[in-house]
Amino acid sequence: MRRTVSAFTAAFLFVLAGCDEPPDGPPVTASTPGTKAVRLADLYHGSGGDDRVLGIRTGKAADGNLVVTVWTRKKSGYPDIDAFDIHLRGYLAGRGVPVSKGYVLTVYGPDGSRLHHLESARQEES
Repeated sequence: MRRTVSAFTAAFLFVLAGCDEPPDGPPVTASTPGTKAVRLADLYHGSGGDDRVLGIRTGKAADGNLVVTVWTRKKSGYPDIDAFDIHLRGYLAGRGVPVSKGYVLTVYGPDGSRLHHLESARQEES
């Protein structure tokens, strides 16, 4: 029981700290993005990306699949999530992120609520 409480306490403190990623495993979601995620969002804005995006984080799940987490100021999500996904995918691909192998995208609102969750299939090479 003590070990379980310690694990939950550590996870809770990690989320409160807003850290980008634990050393092992998939990214931990916090209601606010970490510093690296904010910097990546700033670069995204500079490339014409949605200026309501607060943070973008990429990482790998335990199974090796790419995980993309986005924080946005939007409270109700993107009406055309596919258009947002296509633009984000193009931006990430231009930065060398292997999005053509497929990924899981989760978008969070300003209060930490999940607005979108989609799995992108592997893209065919042209």
